[in-house]
Amino acid sequence: QLADKSLIHSDDEAEGRFGMLETVRHYAGRRLIESGESAAAWRRHFGFFLAAADRRPGESADAYRERLRADHDNIRQALEWAAGQDDPALLLGLASRLGDFWSLSIHLAEARRWLRIAADRGGQADLALRAKALGSLAQVASLAADMPTAVEAGTAALDLLRQLDDEDGMIVALTSLGSSATIMGDPGAGRPYLTEAVALAEKTGEQRALAYALALLGRTAVNSAVNRDAGREALQRSLAVARGCAARDAESIAICLLGVLDALDCRPADALALLGRALPGLREAEDGFFLSFCLTAIAHSQALLGDFAAAEAACDELDAIGEAMGTARLYFSAEARGWLAFCRGQWPEAVSAFREQLSYYASVALRGMWTGNLAWSELLCGEPDTARRRLDDFIRTSDPARTCLALPLAVRALIARDDGDLERAEELAHAAAADAPADAFGRLTVWTCLAVLAAISADGGGHETAARLAGAAGAFAHATGLARPTATGELIDSVAGACRAALGDGRLSEALAAGQGMTLEDAAAYASRGRGRRGRPATGWASLTPTELRVARAVADGLSNPQIAGRMFISRRTVATHLTSIFRKLGVSSRAELAALAVRRDG
Repeated sequence: QLADKSLIHSDDEAEGRFGMLETVRHYAGRRLIESGESAAAWRRHFGFFLAAADRRPGESADAYRERLRADHDNIRQALEWAAGQDDPALLLGLASRLGDFWSLSIHLAEARRWLRIAADRGGQADLALRAKALGSLAQVASLAADMPTAVEAGTAALDLLRQLDDEDGMIVALTSLGSSATIMGDPGAGRPYLTEAVALAEKTGEQRALAYALALLGRTAVNSAVNRDAGREALQRSLAVARGCAARDAESIAICLLGVLDALDCRPADALALLGRALPGLREAEDGFFLSFCLTAIAHSQALLGDFAAAEAACDELDAIGEAMGTARLYFSAEARGWLAFCRGQWPEAVSAFREQLSYYASVALRGMWTGNLAWSELLCGEPDTARRRLDDFIRTSDPARTCLALPLAVRALIARDDGDLERAEELAHAAAADAPADAFGRLTVWTCLAVLAAISADGGGHETAARLAGAAGAFAHATGLARPTATGELIDSVAGACRAALGDGRLSEALAAGQGMTLEDAAAYASRGRGRRGRPATGWASLTPTELRVARAVADGLSNPQIAGRMFISRRTVATHLTSIFRKLGVSSRAELAALAVRRDG
């Protein structure tokens, strides 16, 4: 009857739902207030959506989230009403039920705000509800890149949930802590949490939770190129479990992460095939975090292939969903646009984007790549002093066990090269090439470091070595379809020009061909072997390289390994490697012996 009188109208997009004209809504609202029944109506409204927030028996996760998406505005109204009441259990009860809905949505900033308010106000309320709210807050905060909140809430939640023996809640808290630790800690920091989450999910039989925990366990392989096979194995298992329980969202996440690993391994075409398969499901689920992750990897891969229009489109979609993502937008959008500008050679734009990203947040394991790219952009933008200070501070303060320093060292080598200090440039470039295989960006970083080393070798007269390294770098770019980021491409082109002038076309062609027959790993090994061919004796002071001599003098000056690393702009691990070589060549076994020998030699 109401529809017949045009007081309500059917919703064309949702069967069985009705809406009101705004004029009718406003009139009805005034009459409700005038009648004195608004308080009771609001309470009934809240009660209805509190019950609606529970997942129904037999309801799939996808169907549950779709149902709540249709009533999102009503749920927001219910949250607002509950926040205005004296009883904190009302807000806590509703917010704690919405964790599964919020965690796979783009509304992460809104979710984090409500869960924080509910957990803070509900300190004296039902312990189980507060634990659940804290677990959901940890999950949402981790996805929103608010790592301090994620760790704080996750730790508090896990403690309460262990007391309550709530295994389902523990799985949520453990996956959140594992995700946060993966981003904030050393490369393996998240695995203990995630391994426990997998074991609990297997015990409880909760298949979607198992698929999600396995996906996050696979995601830990993002942090390092070493042993990515274990990550892919976890993701393949996640994919099988997700398909077995018809969890489309978890299936899309697993496919997305497999694509991300291919992107990091510099297989852009393979990556795009997987990322393209994942994208529709992530869009359908409105999964803000993994949709952003997917789009960022697409932008990265398309830019490497030279399809800047497609990369730009991915960036535009990131911007479109970014506002609801809160602070996480600063990471994904800025990273994607910074990389696109870097590949195009748009240095001011790259500097601006990378500074925005790094001023807020970046994964500890990936921070070396972005710091190196920012400093390189600053160097090419005419800000060498800024780039030098940035890299010197970063190399001095970073822990090489958590952050690969390959690209920062390589860019620092380019700055030394511009300063005319070729010996230092060569040492830095070799250190970069040695560290590169462990970098999260794997072969892309190795390729870049070899291009830097080739340019510096050519400047120092090592044209044969430089040409072979350039040949290997060119062959890799051709095999993977790389369009070559502008900065790296210019280095390789400069090597070809210098080597042609020094070697002539015939010898250059032979050297390039020899390099083209090498893998990146072969080329790195070749560069390392060639470095030692200086006619030095095997032992004694004359056997030490220039860098080893500088390390020995620093030890004689009383410097510790961290201090030597800071003085020489190399990693602590590299200092330790040099000391091992020095001890062997000089036949000493302690720093005191080395210092005494150095003093006698210089005295």
